[in-house]
Amino acid sequence: MTTDSADRKTTTVTIDSNGDGHVDQTRVSLLNADGSITQTVTDASANGTQIDQTVTTTSANGLRTSVAYNVDGKTDDTHWDITTINNDGSKKEIIEDFSNDGTLLNKSTVTTSGNGLSVT
Repeated sequence: MTTDSADRKTTTVTIDSNGDGHVDQTRVSLLNADGSITQTVTDASANGTQIDQTVTTTSANGLRTSVAYNVDGKTDDTHWDITTINNDGSKKEIIEDFSNDGTLLNKSTVTTSGNGLSVT
């Protein structure tokens, strides 16, 4: 079932994936004042207990994304994907993963030439 808020800035989708009459997943998409979009996806057990949750925020221009994962009531891991477009058309994408205590787990940088033919 899909429900939109009166101001059309929030959309809520509830899913009963196995037909047992209980909501298995809820997806809430929110258009923020700065134009970014936050999507919260929550998976629940048959009794309604939260199993896990993912919160994804994407900037208005689509160049910055953060994803926070939660499986135990607190943020477990956070994933950042930040893309910078340079004046020459080349792109630099930095991808970082952090643990719940802020420790950097992984980091990678991808640079793509303006014509898209070179990726490093």
